[in-house]
Amino acid sequence: MRPPRETWLPVALALATMAALVAGGILGPGTGQAATVTLLEKDFFFDPSNVAVDAGDTLTISNVSESSPHTFTIASEGIDVVNNPGQTKSITIGLSPGTYAFICSFHVTLGMEGTLVVNSSPSPSPSPSPSPSPSPSPSPSPSPSPSPSPSPSPSPSPSPTHSPTPTPTPTTTTPPPPPPPGHGDVTQHDFFFTPRAVVVHTGDSLRIANVSSSPHTFTITSKGIDVVNSPGQAKSITIKLNAGSYPFVCTFHQSLGMTGTLIVSAPGTKPPAAAVAAAAASPSPGSSPGAVGPSGTAPGTASSSPAGGLPPQAAAGGAGDPSPGAGGGGFPLGTFVIVGGLLSLAAGAGSLALEFLNRSRVRSG
Repeated sequence: MRPPRETWLPVALALATMAALVAGGILGPGTGQAATVTLLEKDFFFDPSNVAVDAGDTLTISNVSESSPHTFTIASEGIDVVNNPGQTKSITIGLSPGTYAFICSFHVTLGMEGTLVVNSSPSPSPSPSPSPSPSPSPSPSPSPSPSPSPSPSPSPSPSPTHSPTPTPTPTTTTPPPPPPPGHGDVTQHDFFFTPRAVVVHTGDSLRIANVSSSPHTFTITSKGIDVVNSPGQAKSITIKLNAGSYPFVCTFHQSLGMTGTLIVSAPGTKPPAAAVAAAAASPSPGSSPGAVGPSGTAPGTASSSPAGGLPPQAAAGGAGDPSPGAGGGGFPLGTFVIVGGLLSLAAGAGSLALEFLNRSRVRSG
């Protein structure tokens, strides 16, 4: 005996609906996947400076500078990514939704900073399920109408009670922690510093590198700072000076204009822009801008001698001392004085001897 239509039709529709749901879950397009956002580090700014990501996204940080290292730092969240020139690193954003300020700790004083906006991760939208086609249902048999039941009498509502207003608890604002110490760099060439205006904070580390073939110094005489670097040598010092501007020189080549200015600001502050611009634009002492090339010689001329990189005393090599034979090939002046003195003594002795002989003859005659 074949089963009635009312029995197998609902079962078939239920199986078809389940198959459609399973196929949609497996073959349907996925949503809510993590994206990758790229941030470029340049000299001396971020591109873009305002970055928007979703929680769980990947942030790729690429240093496209040719000569400067940079960082991507959010100190309050423990994020500090350091990239050397040409280096790229990626991090996964696991922060709560909100706005976060990020900086380059090496160059924050030059305004290298930006803002990271983290949005909540989007939830995947469910794929629509096919609606089953309606099945014919048998017409219901009429049922007897129930007799109405008496409605209960309303109970009296209780009178409202006034709860006491809670006293607000005063909140204390904790000041943000001081920024971590950074570092600066200055390079010694033949015969100039780069940069000429060095910007650091009190407590920062300053690295001084000699990339030339001559010895150089980094000297601030009034503060007792004197760092001597041989060719190819690099040294680091901690800046413990108060905020202000401090001229520095290479004592070996100061006469060639090898000078600069160290601009120190308090931690977490920026130096005055006017002071930085004035220090960078100041001409070298003893020369006019453009009068000498980077090596300290006039443009288009070669270095005077291999001793050009030595201290002035060694480079002079005693050139100021008179040498024998100078002045036309005659005897030195000291020799003339000595010979003249001896001749005078001999003439005096001869005169005394003649006088003594004459007196002896007069007495004997």
